[in-house]
Amino acid sequence: MKTLTCHSLLFGASAAVLLVTGCGGSGENLCVVTGKITLDDTSLAGATVMFTTTGDGKGSNASGFTREDGTYTIQTPSGKADGGTTEGTYIVTISKKEEKWDGKSYIVDEFTNEKSQMMHAAETLPKLYTSQGSSPFTITVEPKKKNVFDFALKSRP
Repeated sequence: MKTLTCHSLLFGASAAVLLVTGCGGSGENLCVVTGKITLDDTSLAGATVMFTTTGDGKGSNASGFTREDGTYTIQTPSGKADGGTTEGTYIVTISKKEEKWDGKSYIVDEFTNEKSQMMHAAETLPKLYTSQGSSPFTITVEPKKKNVFDFALKSRP
């Protein structure tokens, strides 16, 4: 039996937001932002970290991905790896998706009539951390300062 993967709408929407926001133009001061994310005191690999502006007129939405050791570096708003983001106040959300089969959804190949499992991207972290409305994390990125933000998540907050 084959396994097919459906792409996460969240990832596509996040990528679209980053492409639309773009970079603020030449002369924009970017601040390198790094940190580490743990879940129950264990490094969290493969998570997406989103920095969303609070609407104070400063900052540009940006994101990053955690490495095997749970560390991350925020990309520029235009997607340049490890480039940073602009100063401002941000709500931080953290998401980690895994492909899972719900045990009942299939796709049938119209040519071979072969049935394959339909996989879905399922969130593995509590909604507290994945939603802007409930995230407990608000940070301020400042120029000419070391912007290191570590986040300790709990599987049962």
